[in-house]
Amino acid sequence: MKYDYTSLDHTPTINELWRDSDSKVLFKKVGVSIAVAIVFFIGIPVVAHSIAPAMLDGTVFLTVMIFTIAICFLTTYLASVDAIQNARSSYKRRGFVKENNLVMIANDDYDRHTGIIFKQPSTSRGIVNGVRDKSGSEHVTEFGNYTYAQRGSREDTIYWYTYICVDLPKQLPHILLDAKKNDGANRSGVIRDQFSPDQQLSLEGDFNEHFSLYTPKGYEQDALYLFTPDVMQVFLEISLAYDVEIIGNKLYLFHIGKSDLMTKAVLEPLLDVAYTLAKKVTYQSRNYSDSHATNIRPLTSRSPVAVQLERKNQKVNPKLIFVILLMIAAGIASFYLKQ
Repeated sequence: MKYDYTSLDHTPTINELWRDSDSKVLFKKVGVSIAVAIVFFIGIPVVAHSIAPAMLDGTVFLTVMIFTIAICFLTTYLASVDAIQNARSSYKRRGFVKENNLVMIANDDYDRHTGIIFKQPSTSRGIVNGVRDKSGSEHVTEFGNYTYAQRGSREDTIYWYTYICVDLPKQLPHILLDAKKNDGANRSGVIRDQFSPDQQLSLEGDFNEHFSLYTPKGYEQDALYLFTPDVMQVFLEISLAYDVEIIGNKLYLFHIGKSDLMTKAVLEPLLDVAYTLAKKVTYQSRNYSDSHATNIRPLTSRSPVAVQLERKNQKVNPKLIFVILLMIAAGIASFYLKQ
Protein backbone atom coordinates (compact mmCIF):
# COMPACT_ATOMS: atom_id res chain seq x y z
CA MET A 1 0.00 0.00 0.00
CA LYS A 2 1.23 3.46 -0.86
CA TYR A 3 0.80 6.25 1.66
CA ASP A 4 0.48 9.98 1.10
CA TYR A 5 3.58 11.52 2.73
CA THR A 6 2.66 15.15 2.02
CA SER A 7 2.28 16.04 5.71
CA LEU A 8 5.62 14.47 6.57
CA ASP A 9 7.40 16.45 3.84
CA HIS A 10 5.99 19.74 5.12
CA THR A 11 7.56 21.49 8.12
CA PRO A 12 4.89 23.70 9.73
CA THR A 13 5.82 27.29 10.52
CA ILE A 14 5.40 28.88 13.94
CA ASN A 15 2.28 30.70 12.69
CA GLU A 16 0.75 27.40 11.52
CA LEU A 17 1.48 25.81 14.88
CA TRP A 18 -0.01 28.74 16.77
CA ARG A 19 -3.21 28.48 14.72
CA ASP A 20 -3.39 24.77 15.52
CA SER A 21 -5.44 24.19 18.67
CA ASP A 22 -3.45 21.18 19.92
CA SER A 23 -0.12 22.94 19.43
CA LYS A 24 -1.45 26.03 21.16
CA VAL A 25 -2.38 23.96 24.23
CA LEU A 26 1.16 22.55 24.33
CA PHE A 27 2.71 26.01 24.05
CA LYS A 28 0.54 27.32 26.88
CA LYS A 29 1.51 24.44 29.17
CA VAL A 30 5.20 24.99 28.45
CA GLY A 31 4.77 28.74 28.96
CA VAL A 32 3.19 28.24 32.37
CA SER A 33 5.99 25.86 33.40
CA ILE A 34 8.65 28.34 32.27
CA ALA A 35 6.95 31.20 34.13
CA VAL A 36 6.79 29.18 37.35
CA ALA A 37 10.47 28.24 37.02
CA ILE A 38 11.53 31.84 36.42
CA VAL A 39 9.59 33.11 39.42
CA PHE A 40 11.09 30.35 41.57
CA PHE A 41 14.73 30.82 40.55
CA ILE A 42 14.66 34.63 40.61
CA GLY A 43 12.65 34.63 43.81
CA ILE A 44 15.27 32.67 45.78
CA PRO A 45 18.05 35.35 45.72
CA VAL A 46 15.51 38.17 46.08
CA VAL A 47 13.98 36.60 49.20
CA ALA A 48 17.43 35.72 50.57
CA HIS A 49 18.60 39.32 50.10
CA SER A 50 15.51 40.74 51.80
CA ILE A 51 15.80 38.37 54.77
CA ALA A 52 19.58 38.59 55.26
CA PRO A 53 20.99 41.55 53.29
CA ALA A 54 24.38 41.13 54.99
CA MET A 55 24.85 37.74 53.32
CA LEU A 56 24.24 39.17 49.88
CA ASP A 57 25.66 42.68 49.58
CA GLY A 58 25.08 44.79 46.48
CA THR A 59 27.88 43.37 44.30
CA VAL A 60 27.26 39.75 45.19
CA PHE A 61 23.50 40.15 44.83
CA LEU A 62 23.91 41.77 41.39
CA THR A 63 26.24 38.96 40.27
CA VAL A 64 23.87 36.26 41.46
CA MET A 65 20.94 37.97 39.73
CA ILE A 66 22.83 38.26 36.44
CA PHE A 67 23.71 34.55 36.50
CA THR A 68 20.17 33.62 37.51
CA ILE A 69 18.60 35.68 34.74
CA ALA A 70 21.06 34.19 32.23
CA ILE A 71 20.10 30.69 33.35
CA CYS A 72 16.41 31.56 33.05
CA PHE A 73 16.89 32.86 29.52
CA LEU A 74 18.82 29.72 28.56
CA THR A 75 16.21 27.44 30.12
CA THR A 76 13.43 29.35 28.32
CA TYR A 77 15.23 28.99 25.00
CA LEU A 78 15.86 25.25 25.40
CA ALA A 79 12.30 24.59 26.57
CA SER A 80 10.91 26.60 23.64
CA VAL A 81 13.01 24.67 21.11
CA ASP A 82 11.83 21.35 22.56
CA ALA A 83 8.21 22.51 22.56
CA ILE A 84 8.41 23.58 18.92
CA GLN A 85 9.99 20.25 17.92
CA ASN A 86 7.31 18.28 19.78
CA ALA A 87 4.54 20.43 18.31
CA ARG A 88 5.87 19.95 14.78
CA SER A 89 6.13 16.19 15.23
CA SER A 90 2.58 16.02 16.58
CA TYR A 91 1.30 18.28 13.77
CA LYS A 92 2.90 16.07 11.12
CA ARG A 93 1.58 12.91 12.73
CA ARG A 94 -2.01 14.18 12.89
CA GLY A 95 -1.82 15.33 9.28
CA PHE A 96 -0.40 12.00 8.12
CA VAL A 97 -3.08 10.09 10.03
CA LYS A 98 -5.88 12.21 8.56
CA GLU A 99 -4.62 12.02 4.97
CA ASN A 100 -4.26 8.25 5.02
CA ASN A 101 -7.35 7.22 7.01
CA LEU A 102 -5.27 5.94 9.91
CA VAL A 103 -5.90 5.75 13.65
CA MET A 104 -3.60 6.96 16.41
CA ILE A 105 -2.89 4.38 19.11
CA ALA A 106 -3.18 5.03 22.81
CA ASN A 107 0.01 4.65 24.84
CA ASP A 108 -1.41 1.71 26.82
CA ASP A 109 -2.81 -0.20 23.82
CA TYR A 110 -0.19 -2.96 23.90
CA ASP A 111 -1.88 -5.95 25.56
CA ARG A 112 -3.32 -7.29 22.30
CA HIS A 113 0.17 -7.73 20.86
CA THR A 114 1.71 -11.18 21.00
CA GLY A 115 5.23 -10.31 19.84
CA ILE A 116 8.20 -11.09 22.08
CA ILE A 117 9.14 -7.47 22.79
CA PHE A 118 5.64 -6.80 24.15
CA LYS A 119 5.85 -9.74 26.58
CA GLN A 120 8.99 -8.73 28.44
CA PRO A 121 8.60 -8.29 32.23
CA SER A 122 8.56 -4.60 33.02
CA THR A 123 7.87 -2.00 35.65
CA SER A 124 6.38 0.35 33.06
CA ARG A 125 5.78 0.27 29.33
CA GLY A 126 3.97 2.03 26.54
CA ILE A 127 3.56 2.65 22.81
CA VAL A 128 4.81 6.05 21.67
CA ASN A 129 3.53 7.73 18.47
CA GLY A 130 1.78 4.53 17.41
CA VAL A 131 -0.36 4.50 14.26
CA ARG A 132 -2.72 1.82 12.94
CA ASP A 133 -3.96 1.36 9.37
CA LYS A 134 -7.66 0.53 9.14
CA SER A 135 -8.17 1.50 5.52
CA GLY A 136 -9.15 -2.00 4.39
CA SER A 137 -5.82 -2.68 2.69
CA GLU A 138 -4.57 -6.21 2.11
CA HIS A 139 -2.35 -6.07 5.17
CA VAL A 140 -3.52 -4.09 8.19
CA THR A 141 -0.37 -2.41 9.45
CA GLU A 142 0.59 -0.84 12.73
CA PHE A 143 3.82 0.94 13.49
CA GLY A 144 5.31 2.95 16.31
CA ASN A 145 7.92 3.00 19.05
CA TYR A 146 7.60 0.69 22.04
CA THR A 147 9.39 1.27 25.33
CA TYR A 148 9.57 -0.63 28.58
CA ALA A 149 11.57 -0.41 31.79
CA GLN A 150 13.03 -3.24 33.83
CA ARG A 151 14.06 -2.90 37.45
CA GLY A 152 17.77 -3.02 38.16
CA SER A 153 19.81 -3.07 41.35
CA ARG A 154 20.22 0.71 41.35
CA GLU A 155 17.94 2.14 38.69
CA ASP A 156 15.51 1.00 36.01
CA THR A 157 16.91 0.05 32.62
CA ILE A 158 14.91 1.53 29.74
CA TYR A 159 14.62 -0.15 26.34
CA TRP A 160 13.27 1.32 23.11
CA TYR A 161 12.15 -0.57 20.00
CA THR A 162 10.85 0.54 16.63
CA TYR A 163 8.25 -1.95 15.41
CA ILE A 164 5.92 -2.68 12.51
CA CYS A 165 3.09 -5.21 12.78
CA VAL A 166 1.54 -6.66 9.62
CA ASP A 167 -1.53 -8.91 9.45
CA LEU A 168 -1.18 -12.21 7.59
CA PRO A 169 -4.14 -14.05 6.01
CA LYS A 170 -3.71 -17.23 8.07
CA GLN A 171 -2.25 -18.66 11.26
CA LEU A 172 1.39 -19.71 10.94
CA PRO A 173 3.90 -21.40 13.26
CA HIS A 174 5.77 -19.26 15.73
CA ILE A 175 9.07 -18.38 13.99
CA LEU A 176 11.61 -15.86 15.15
CA LEU A 177 14.55 -14.54 13.13
CA ASP A 178 17.30 -12.91 15.15
CA ALA A 179 19.38 -10.73 12.82
CA LYS A 180 23.04 -11.05 13.77
CA LYS A 181 23.89 -7.68 12.21
CA ASN A 182 22.20 -5.81 15.06
CA ASP A 183 23.66 -7.99 17.83
CA GLY A 184 26.13 -5.23 18.65
CA ALA A 185 23.24 -2.95 19.59
CA ASN A 186 20.86 -5.62 20.88
CA ARG A 187 22.80 -6.59 24.00
CA SER A 188 19.69 -6.90 26.12
CA GLY A 189 19.28 -10.63 25.61
CA VAL A 190 15.68 -10.16 24.48
CA ILE A 191 16.14 -12.56 21.57
CA ARG A 192 18.94 -15.07 21.71
CA ASP A 193 19.30 -15.56 25.45
CA GLN A 194 15.65 -16.37 26.05
CA PHE A 195 15.36 -19.51 23.96
CA SER A 196 17.08 -22.82 24.40
CA PRO A 197 19.48 -23.93 21.64
CA ASP A 198 17.34 -26.98 20.79
CA GLN A 199 14.73 -24.61 19.31
CA GLN A 200 17.24 -23.14 16.85
CA LEU A 201 16.97 -24.44 13.30
CA SER A 202 19.87 -24.46 10.85
CA LEU A 203 19.08 -23.50 7.25
CA GLU A 204 21.07 -23.99 4.09
CA GLY A 205 23.39 -21.55 2.37
CA ASP A 206 24.81 -18.49 4.12
CA PHE A 207 21.50 -17.73 5.84
CA ASN A 208 22.88 -18.92 9.18
CA GLU A 209 25.68 -16.37 8.94
CA HIS A 210 23.14 -13.54 9.05
CA PHE A 211 20.18 -14.91 11.02
CA SER A 212 19.46 -17.26 13.91
CA LEU A 213 16.10 -18.94 13.30
CA TYR A 214 14.01 -20.29 16.20
CA THR A 215 10.88 -22.41 15.93
CA PRO A 216 9.06 -24.66 18.45
CA LYS A 217 9.96 -28.35 18.66
CA GLY A 218 7.87 -30.30 16.20
CA TYR A 219 7.57 -27.43 13.71
CA GLU A 220 10.96 -27.80 12.03
CA GLN A 221 9.46 -29.14 8.79
CA ASP A 222 6.85 -26.37 8.79
CA ALA A 223 9.60 -23.74 9.04
CA LEU A 224 11.53 -25.39 6.20
CA TYR A 225 8.35 -25.39 4.11
CA LEU A 226 7.89 -21.65 4.66
CA PHE A 227 11.54 -20.63 4.44
CA THR A 228 12.49 -21.91 1.03
CA PRO A 229 15.69 -20.59 -0.62
CA ASP A 230 13.82 -17.86 -2.52
CA VAL A 231 12.15 -16.67 0.70
CA MET A 232 15.48 -16.66 2.51
CA GLN A 233 17.01 -14.65 -0.33
CA VAL A 234 14.40 -11.89 0.15
CA PHE A 235 15.22 -11.73 3.85
CA LEU A 236 18.93 -11.58 3.08
CA GLU A 237 18.45 -8.75 0.60
CA ILE A 238 16.30 -6.39 2.64
CA SER A 239 16.05 -7.47 6.27
CA LEU A 240 19.59 -7.85 7.59
CA ALA A 241 19.19 -4.99 10.10
CA TYR A 242 15.84 -6.14 11.51
CA ASP A 243 14.61 -8.93 13.73
CA VAL A 244 11.49 -10.64 12.39
CA GLU A 245 8.85 -12.60 14.28
CA ILE A 246 5.90 -14.54 12.91
CA ILE A 247 3.34 -15.54 15.51
CA GLY A 248 -0.23 -16.54 14.71
CA ASN A 249 -1.43 -14.29 11.90
CA LYS A 250 1.02 -11.48 12.71
CA LEU A 251 4.40 -10.57 11.30
CA TYR A 252 6.53 -8.25 13.43
CA LEU A 253 9.50 -6.35 12.12
CA PHE A 254 11.51 -4.59 14.81
CA HIS A 255 14.91 -3.21 15.75
CA ILE A 256 16.29 -1.79 18.96
CA GLY A 257 16.21 1.99 19.32
CA LYS A 258 13.68 4.79 18.94
CA SER A 259 13.00 6.12 15.42
CA ASP A 260 11.44 9.33 14.17
CA LEU A 261 8.66 7.64 12.24
CA MET A 262 7.13 10.96 11.26
CA THR A 263 9.95 11.43 8.76
CA LYS A 264 9.38 10.09 5.25
CA ALA A 265 13.04 9.08 4.86
CA VAL A 266 12.69 6.80 7.92
CA LEU A 267 9.11 5.53 7.61
CA GLU A 268 8.86 4.75 3.90
CA PRO A 269 11.80 2.27 3.76
CA LEU A 270 10.57 0.52 6.91
CA LEU A 271 7.07 0.05 5.48
CA ASP A 272 8.48 -1.14 2.15
CA VAL A 273 10.55 -3.81 3.91
CA ALA A 274 7.60 -4.95 6.03
CA TYR A 275 5.22 -5.18 3.07
CA THR A 276 7.75 -7.03 0.93
CA LEU A 277 8.39 -9.61 3.64
CA ALA A 278 4.68 -10.04 4.40
CA LYS A 279 3.87 -10.43 0.70
CA LYS A 280 6.53 -13.10 0.27
CA VAL A 281 5.50 -15.02 3.40
CA THR A 282 1.83 -14.78 2.38
CA TYR A 283 2.55 -16.21 -1.05
CA GLN A 284 4.74 -19.01 0.27
CA SER A 285 2.16 -20.01 2.90
CA ARG A 286 -0.82 -19.97 0.51
CA ASN A 287 -1.07 -23.81 0.61
CA TYR A 288 0.15 -24.24 4.17
CA SER A 289 -2.16 -25.85 6.71
CA ASP A 290 -1.68 -27.05 10.26
CA SER A 291 -4.07 -29.27 12.17
CA HIS A 292 -3.25 -27.20 15.25
CA ALA A 293 -3.55 -23.88 13.44
CA THR A 294 -5.91 -22.40 16.02
CA ASN A 295 -3.59 -23.37 18.86
CA ILE A 296 -0.09 -23.32 17.42
CA ARG A 297 2.59 -24.11 19.98
CA PRO A 298 4.64 -20.98 20.77
CA LEU A 299 8.35 -20.79 21.31
CA THR A 300 9.11 -21.59 24.94
CA SER A 301 11.26 -19.24 26.95
CA ARG A 302 13.83 -20.39 29.45
CA SER A 303 12.50 -20.07 32.97
CA PRO A 304 14.07 -18.14 34.48
CA VAL A 305 15.91 -16.33 31.71
CA ALA A 306 19.35 -17.92 31.69
CA VAL A 307 21.31 -14.77 31.04
CA GLN A 308 20.72 -11.70 33.12
CA LEU A 309 19.77 -8.65 31.08
CA GLU A 310 22.79 -6.47 30.61
CA ARG A 311 22.28 -3.01 31.98
CA LYS A 312 22.53 -0.01 29.77
CA ASN A 313 23.73 3.35 30.94
CA GLN A 314 20.85 5.76 30.84
CA LYS A 315 21.57 8.87 28.86
CA VAL A 316 21.60 12.13 30.77
CA ASN A 317 20.19 15.17 29.01
CA PRO A 318 23.21 17.37 28.10
CA LYS A 319 21.04 20.48 28.34
CA LEU A 320 20.33 19.71 31.98
CA ILE A 321 24.04 19.22 32.66
CA PHE A 322 24.82 22.59 31.08
CA VAL A 323 22.22 24.40 33.21
CA ILE A 324 23.50 22.72 36.39
CA LEU A 325 27.09 23.71 35.57
CA LEU A 326 25.99 27.32 35.09
CA MET A 327 24.28 27.30 38.47
CA ILE A 328 27.42 25.87 40.11
CA ALA A 329 29.54 28.54 38.41
CA ALA A 330 27.19 31.24 39.70
CA GLY A 331 27.54 29.92 43.24
CA ILE A 332 31.34 29.81 43.05
CA ALA A 333 31.53 33.33 41.61
CA SER A 334 29.27 34.75 44.30
CA PHE A 335 31.38 33.06 46.99
CA TYR A 336 34.66 34.59 45.78
CA LEU A 337 33.13 38.03 45.21
CA LYS A 338 31.94 38.00 48.79
CA GLN A 339 35.48 37.39 50.12
